[in-house]
Amino acid sequence: MVVTCSGAVPAAWAVGLLLVGGVLLAAFVRRESRAPAPLLPLRILADRVLVGACLTVALAVAGMLGAFLVLTYVLQVVLGFSPLDTGLAFLPLSAALFASAQVVGRVMARVAARVLVVPGLLVAAAGMVLLTRLSAQSTFLTDVLPAELLVGLGIGAVFTPVISLATGRAPRQDAGVTAAVVSTAQQLGASIGVAVLNAVAAVATAAATTSSGRPTVDALVAGYTTAVGAAAGALVAAAVLAALLITTGRPAASSAR
Repeated sequence: MVVTCSGAVPAAWAVGLLLVGGVLLAAFVRRESRAPAPLLPLRILADRVLVGACLTVALAVAGMLGAFLVLTYVLQVVLGFSPLDTGLAFLPLSAALFASAQVVGRVMARVAARVLVVPGLLVAAAGMVLLTRLSAQSTFLTDVLPAELLVGLGIGAVFTPVISLATGRAPRQDAGVTAAVVSTAQQLGASIGVAVLNAVAAVATAAATTSSGRPTVDALVAGYTTAVGAAAGALVAAAVLAALLITTGRPAASSAR
């Protein structure tokens, strides 16, 4: 059975909703700047490292979920995996992520966060680039598994140090709201990332559809690989932002302040 991205929001609606969201965000900032007891004290956002951590986390989540989105489509639509087999096929990615996170957790107290985060994001982006080469003739072992391992190893080096740094450097009275800001960045990255990448896949699939009006497997793969290319771009952007903004030292040293 061929599954398409027909449920994606049309591009015009997506742009309109993003604009509405931007207006509401501006209204929220204006309200918080005048409130005597703001829900989000804007002084917290004056911390460049925190802003960099939030942007990095948001883009990393968007890119990671882009991999899950595309791989789910590819495994079931192109390779013909059942839902159960698809879930099992994600285990190497999860195992690589777990192993990477364990190693990073042991060394992050001795090195600056961006020394781990920037290479991790670039490794994950390299895995995503491998996925852009998928075709209707791809196989799991030769084409999908290597990409999964790279994405897992790279992402595993990102979240623990960057979140630890962001929350550990906050003053005691701002610890709760800082953690909430980082969590919100994760949720925004997830929701916006999935929506945008699914829309990209839908538009690219439509552009590659044959004149018969019915998407072929090749057209679907073209849409999926375009979306994963955008996800790779998000990871590279996250790496650049992390290198420029997360300029402080070790998480342990920051949290000892």
